[in-house]
Amino acid sequence: MKEVQEHDVHLEIIDDAIVNELLNFIYSGEIIITFDNVKSLLHALDYLLFEELRETIIVFLKSSLTVKFLAFIWPSQVLSFLVRD
Repeated sequence: MKEVQEHDVHLEIIDDAIVNELLNFIYSGEIIITFDNVKSLLHALDYLLFEELRETIIVFLKSSLTVKFLAFIWPSQVLSFLVRD
């Protein structure tokens, strides 16, 4: 990933609401994960290499595994977060 080699992070590719959620998590240690924001959170976490939320996302995904939900999330992202160790 080219982002690893760069010194600048371009946050404009991440939705403002997601940036706010991540900043809230950094300062408070709390985050609200919903069906509406989990896809954007996954994108942001991958882009920012933000591993601190990985376990929280995994718990949410595992507790929400339904056919409808899996259709909502890209299978490759679900699999990469569920099997990464």
